[in-house]
Amino acid sequence: MLKVQRKAPKKRSKWLPVYILTGIIAACVCTALLLSHLNTTQTPQYYDRGACTLFTCEENNIESITITPKSGSSYMLLYEEGNLILASDDSVTLREAMQDAILLCAKQIDAYATVCDTAQETIELSDYGLNPPLASMTVQCVDKTECTLLLGSKTYSETSTYYAMIAGDSNLYTVTEDVYDALNYEQKSLYPVQELSVQADLIDRITITTPDSVFSAYYTQSGWMMDEPFVYPLDTSKTDSMLEKLEDMLFARYVGELDELDTEEIGLSSPRLTLKIDFAASVLTVPDEDGNEYTFDIPPSSIEISLGAYINEASFYMLYEGSVYVGTTITYYFLEHFDAENMYLQNPVNFASNNLSALTIERNGQTMHYDITMIERVLENNELETDEYGNILYDVAPYLDGQKVDSTDFLRFYQALVNLTPEGRLNRDYIPDGEIVCALSITNADGSITRKITFRKMNSVYLAVGVDDVYLYYISLDALEAALDS
Repeated sequence: MLKVQRKAPKKRSKWLPVYILTGIIAACVCTALLLSHLNTTQTPQYYDRGACTLFTCEENNIESITITPKSGSSYMLLYEEGNLILASDDSVTLREAMQDAILLCAKQIDAYATVCDTAQETIELSDYGLNPPLASMTVQCVDKTECTLLLGSKTYSETSTYYAMIAGDSNLYTVTEDVYDALNYEQKSLYPVQELSVQADLIDRITITTPDSVFSAYYTQSGWMMDEPFVYPLDTSKTDSMLEKLEDMLFARYVGELDELDTEEIGLSSPRLTLKIDFAASVLTVPDEDGNEYTFDIPPSSIEISLGAYINEASFYMLYEGSVYVGTTITYYFLEHFDAENMYLQNPVNFASNNLSALTIERNGQTMHYDITMIERVLENNELETDEYGNILYDVAPYLDGQKVDSTDFLRFYQALVNLTPEGRLNRDYIPDGEIVCALSITNADGSITRKITFRKMNSVYLAVGVDDVYLYYISLDALEAALDS
């Protein structure tokens, strides 16, 4: 066992009481001087930790606000009838949220804390980002009062605060992040942002292009079909999720027109990703005041957006219709991390039972062929039965080699095929050369799509699954036989 020795006590100095007394006297003198200074200062009024209101102005007394963000490009806003307008272009309606943020800051400038009085303490203002200042805001009032707020660098405290000063005031303050934001809106960021109007049920085709790849898929009534980089059906749940995200796309702020900017610097001379959405033709129905409806034919259309260079970890430049915007990594995460492989259909039999007109099974040298028809459901009053949306309901009527079979037995059997799920992904260099154990052929309701599904032997346990001769996944032999024998 280790022996730990207690630290030897130091000998007490005989001068210690004198030191203590001297320290107490010095502290009292400093406190008295500080209290004397605070009591002779009437404005600003100090609260806990030196927080104070530095400037106030009634909104209707504001004449103009001049902002110089950290880029150095100053602009002036004029106050007219409850709104801010650009002095350089009064035709632009500014974004309401940004107007509110600027006005809130201009009406009352609050200090989060008081750091020191630079008239009494020698400091280097450049160490606080105030020589020159990072950004500034000058508020001019109708009554001729004026206040200029100078913004410095971020503090090292746990709170998100920034150093600041008021022109003509020697005190160094800190202000909160909302003040920093208000003083760093670029003029172009105040412009209204174009809205992306994406209606998912009108999307006909999606194409995603990067410098290294092209993905393209189109809509069919039996699901989405990829035709680049090869032909293969896509998973319905995955495409539905992507369509929802496409509807939610938006821009964070306006930057400027492409021909006014350095395309190399913003990464849009050669975009890292381009998304093109093709929309089907549609019909717009508009009612008038009397309830009469008018229809307008909308021709096919398309939109295209491109992703450029990153501004920071959270945002990047985007191009849309000749204008450059800022997009966020949160909104476009699904697009930046898009992987076509995650979209591939894994359950090879995916036509719904009410979207089926034929099923052929070739197995052990025998062929079974089903023809499926849909019979409208008729109510006791001889009216057609419909769902809550007014769609006619149908019953499945299956025929095996021309003979009608029980619909319940057929639906149970077909559902077992639909539930077939691969157990893994084949190697990319897999060559389909094994014996064909089973082949299925399914045709959708309108006969526009016939899908061939082939199961080839890999070994005694697994079968390679080919969908229209494209082999991506494998399944167990036992699982297939269980489904076919159900």
